[in-house]
Amino acid sequence: MDTISPESEAYLSALLVMADIYDMEGLTDVAREKLLLASEISDEPLVVFGLAEIELELDNFNQAIKEYAKLDNREILELTGISTYQRIGRAYASLGKFEAAIEFLEKAIEIEYDDGTIFELATILYGQGEYQKANVYFKQLDTMNPDFEGYEYVYAQSLHEENKTEEALRLVQKGLIKNEFDTNLLLAASQLSYELHDSKQAESYLLKAKDVAVDDEDVLMRLTNLYLEEERYEDVVALSRDNIDNVLTKWNIAKAYQALEADKKALKIYDELATDLADNPEFLQDYAYILREFGQKERAHQVAERYLQLVPDDVNMVEFLNENEF
Repeated sequence: MDTISPESEAYLSALLVMADIYDMEGLTDVAREKLLLASEISDEPLVVFGLAEIELELDNFNQAIKEYAKLDNREILELTGISTYQRIGRAYASLGKFEAAIEFLEKAIEIEYDDGTIFELATILYGQGEYQKANVYFKQLDTMNPDFEGYEYVYAQSLHEENKTEEALRLVQKGLIKNEFDTNLLLAASQLSYELHDSKQAESYLLKAKDVAVDDEDVLMRLTNLYLEEERYEDVVALSRDNIDNVLTKWNIAKAYQALEADKKALKIYDELATDLADNPEFLQDYAYILREFGQKERAHQVAERYLQLVPDDVNMVEFLNENEF
């Protein structure tokens, strides 16, 4: 096809075919060059649309918007099944221009309902804090196509922002019927259950998440929080292992060791966390007291002084510093 002369009637078609081939092979920049040449020869809607699609694919959002804006939305919708308004909305969202994105996505669904567009619109509205409006669109999607992939999590978060906790939990549970191994849904179900004062169910979801999560750091932190609150200290320390990265989880384990009077193990963890939590007043307070218990007066004094830099009006810690042993 590279041998076809630019003067040939077949040249335009050849450029479009080559653009498709290059795009399928992942050579999107080369495909764009062919479409730019084609657009110089013809302003046919499908040529302009093809160029707009390539610009969008290459994250050239402003240029994509310019190309889409040249087109008649209804004509392209009939020819391709794609809404230029939806594409413009997506491009504006990618540029962080959410007000414009919402405007175009709403125009798109006014002309023709589309599950994906509804989800994009509702998600953007959620991200902008327009929860009530987002939930109208999420509800529409939930009604029209409850099998749509992955909408439950964001919808539940949006419902939660409107304090509709029970409804949010029911929605997450519905999502878990479709995918029982979705870690985000399991964590959401646990949190919502906890807020509804069902700690047993909250724990159950966390244990399921622990079994399936690729990275269980967040799960471990939540479990240790729950067990500490319920004074289940043995269960907390049972979660201890060498490769825990989350400093708050480690701190929870140290607290559990203290409660079990295994103070040496607790102090070892406090020492390990001293740098990472050097700006955490609650940690510094706990650390100062356990250091004093082990007779490390000078170090306890240093930690207490650091605490008072952060919380200068704490009378108890001032007294701690002024006690005779210092």
